[in-house]
Formats: sequence, C-alpha cells, structure tokens
Amino acid sequence: MTEDALREQAAGMVVAQAPTHLDVGAGALRVVSGALTGSGRMGLRASGAQALASDNGAALLFDSGTGALLSVLAYPFARLRTGAMFGLATDVLSAPDARRLAMVGTGRNALGLVQAASLVREIEHVRVYGRDEERRARFAAAVTEELGIAAEASDSLQGATRDAEIVFVSTNSKRPVLHHGDITRGAFVAGMGTPCEFGEDLYLAADQVVVTAVEHERHFTDVWRDGSMHSTLVDLDRTGKLPWSSVLELGTVITDKRHCEGTTVFRESSGGYGDIAFAAWVYTRARETGRGTEVAFT
Repeated sequence: MTEDALREQAAGMVVAQAPTHLDVGAGALRVVSGALTGSGRMGLRASGAQALASDNGAALLFDSGTGALLSVLAYPFARLRTGAMFGLATDVLSAPDARRLAMVGTGRNALGLVQAASLVREIEHVRVYGRDEERRARFAAAVTEELGIAAEASDSLQGATRDAEIVFVSTNSKRPVLHHGDITRGAFVAGMGTPCEFGEDLYLAADQVVVTAVEHERHFTDVWRDGSMHSTLVDLDRTGKLPWSSVLELGTVITDKRHCEGTTVFRESSGGYGDIAFAAWVYTRARETGRGTEVAFT
C-alpha cells in the first residue's frame, strides 16, 4: 500500500498539500489533506495536537471523481503509517548490509521506527540518545525486551551515532540537533520530527537528499506563520544553497530504481496523501469484511 501510493505519486497522480495548524494556546487543531487521483480517493485527517503530536483524530474519505463522501473513520494509524514509510525508505535507501542503528529521540514514534528498520534490515545493535537520561534508558530496555535487539543508552548524541549505518531522528526541537560531523560517511539518515532538526551542513554534505513530498516540505513555514518554527530545507532553497530541483522524492527513487552509495538524508513528509492512502486501505478492508455502519447523510 505505501509503495503503491509512492508509485502513484511518481506518476503524477497524487495531490500533496502541506498541513494546516490552528494554534489555540495549549493545544492545536492539525489538518492534513491530499488525493490519490489514480486510486480515485481524496480526503483529510483532522486531529487535536500539541506541537506535531496527534494520536487521536478522524479521517474523511471521498471519491475523487464524484466527490461522494465514502467514509468517516477514527484514525489512530499515524504512527503505523509513519513506521511503514520509514521501513520502505530504509529498504530502498540504506546499505543492504546495514546492521547498526542510532535512534535520536525517545518519543511516541521512536519504537515503531526501530521496529520498521528491523523488518527490512538485520539490525544487530541500537544506540539510543535522548535528553532525559531515565527515558533513554527505558527506551533501550524496551528495544531489547520488545524487539529482541541489543540496545544501549548513550549519554551523548555523538556516542549514539558513532559508526551507525542508519540514524533515525524524531524530536520536537526548534533548532538543529544533528549535523554532518555527527554521522559516519555513507550513513542513511532519516527524520520525521520538526522540519528544523537537521542542520544545513548535513543536507549540503549529503550525496542525496530525499523527501516523500516536496510540496509538503516547501510550505512547512506556512504552518507556523508566527515564526515559532522554521524549515531548514525552506531556508536552503531561499538562499540558493539547495534548490528544490535538487531534492528527490522517494517515489521517483523507487520508480527509477536509483541507487546511491554515499550519504542519504531523508525526511518523511507524506502526511496528507499518505494518510488518505492508509484510510482508503482501511475503508476497502472494512467493506470486504463487513465492518462498519452504513449511514445516509440527508
């Protein structure tokens, strides 16, 4: 399903749009939308959020040809969708023999990201770094207990990323947390947290920069019009250091079967059309298995 959506995107049959973020003080309303015209589906996901977090919410699914409302469904699938995208990206972009993984950040998505990598690579060891010593220790223990992978907490970011062939970053930081000097040459680096968690030097030194949706990334600054958040990629394009024309989309990499031996930096940003692809799959399975309730809106 995830790969199919990316191939549809590469064929020009996806409409991607950056999210809207309505700040109401303590919380926010986050809305992402998108369409897969090849599959005939469009819709939106809305959720209450704090920063980028959104475990709850609902999705509206429409027929993109007729505009008919097909489904209103609860949407607790954001972490699962993100993990699926990370797993696919790791399979396509990381070295086939990668065995060591660094996880920077210990929040709600982190364990699912490590699990996704372990499904496509024979991960032998995980190093974990987070700002809170107790949380990173608990997370390392969870990796070993739940995934059966040797893991250890590191007291520094550089200690975690040392010799790691795969580096995952998921933070809510409003300033860069990972730089080129923190990684090993040839590593696969992937992020899905705030749009500023990678330093400019990391992108500029990379042999390949890949995102899931350029349209999503290039309008990230619009989400935080108050200036509380910025996007490193937006800044790099504005200054001409890394124009959007030099940034690849994952769907294109998959479709063209491109391979890069060097360092690849990837940002997951498919919220919107990715969520609609997932909602469409859930809707189809519900119809096939007789789940759900038929409702007429009149």
